[in-house]
Amino acid sequence: IGELLSAPLLSASIHCSGALHCCLWLSVATFFVFSFQAPGTSIVMEVVPRDLRAQSIALSTFIIRTADIFGPITCGGLSDRTDLQTAMNLLPICNVLAACVFFGGYLCLPSLPTIPADDGSGRGPSFGQILYDEAEEEVEGLKRGMHLVPNYESVA
Repeated sequence: IGELLSAPLLSASIHCSGALHCCLWLSVATFFVFSFQAPGTSIVMEVVPRDLRAQSIALSTFIIRTADIFGPITCGGLSDRTDLQTAMNLLPICNVLAACVFFGGYLCLPSLPTIPADDGSGRGPSFGQILYDEAEEEVEGLKRGMHLVPNYESVA
């Protein structure tokens, strides 16, 4: 959605007169262009196992920043062959294409499984409760590893 919202703002920043208006529209457009990164990083953190999270975030950041390399090269090459205004007019079109790719990827995702509720309310546990339960299990495992809590399962 952010890519779609940024397209008309980018177009407004390209076609406006005056540096102040251009900077204003470009700033708001940049906000929307990068609005996908926080939810994307959150999804990576939720989906990837704990011991691979740092590597997955590093790989995600590397891929995003590597793709950023081609924008200035392509825009500069087009502006050398035509003019800067024509090359910059392709940016909103690229944003709409990116939004279509993101939406196409969304349509290809499998549906998420539902977690049954424990309390009979029809709602599953909250994300915070799941994290708390995982952290509590991890602490208990560490205590057993340090022999602070007796492991009765190994005795039987």
